[in-house]
Amino acid sequence: MEPLPSSPPSGGGSPLQLEECIEEVLKLTLISSIQGKLHTGLSNEFCANLLRDDPSDPLPTNDEVSKGVISYPLYKRLALSLYKSIHSGALCTAYKEVIPVHEDQSSKNKDKEWNKLIVGEGSALLRILKEVDFELDVQEPFFSQLSGVQIYRRFYSEEEERSNGVLAICVSIPTSQLYVIMASILSGLSYSGVQKLLGFVQTIGTNPESLPPPSSTLLSTFLAPNNPDV
Repeated sequence: MEPLPSSPPSGGGSPLQLEECIEEVLKLTLISSIQGKLHTGLSNEFCANLLRDDPSDPLPTNDEVSKGVISYPLYKRLALSLYKSIHSGALCTAYKEVIPVHEDQSSKNKDKEWNKLIVGEGSALLRILKEVDFELDVQEPFFSQLSGVQIYRRFYSEEEERSNGVLAICVSIPTSQLYVIMASILSGLSYSGVQKLLGFVQTIGTNPESLPPPSSTLLSTFLAPNNPDV
């Protein structure tokens, strides 16, 4: 697979960070899934839990200090694992996952399917993001000659705009394809694939929609008194 550049050029602005873009696309895809605008194959509750924040998290965000504990919101970790997986061409997890003692053939087949999905759909997602390249360099009084650009003149009068250089330019480009591809990735991964990217492995009896609990929940559980009446 072709190497993944961390920052393809974007004219007239700061470099485009692919990792941040994938995170934002994932977030908006999950929101759209909850709103019924996209089909990801994931329940609204599952998507909401991926977006859920943990304001009471007592652990620092430093990865070295909180290593092994997945911080909320989970979609950020999921986006990081997706980014690394697309980069390597194979499924990667944010943390070292626990490998079941007996890994059956069906699990291995799933891994192959997920790797194929990551390579195919991930490459398509990358291709679109890498093509984001723009530059806007316009001088008065040639704004009105811009082809395909809508000029919005309701903030000030045209005379004031021309004298003060006040102008709002709205350029519309189709971005729905990004979310469609991300929804296809989530649909292909399903619950078990998402869980694996988060380093969470299903075992016998595991709820198929389970996700790692927030750090604050874990801490409060450990601190809760056992047999308080004794």
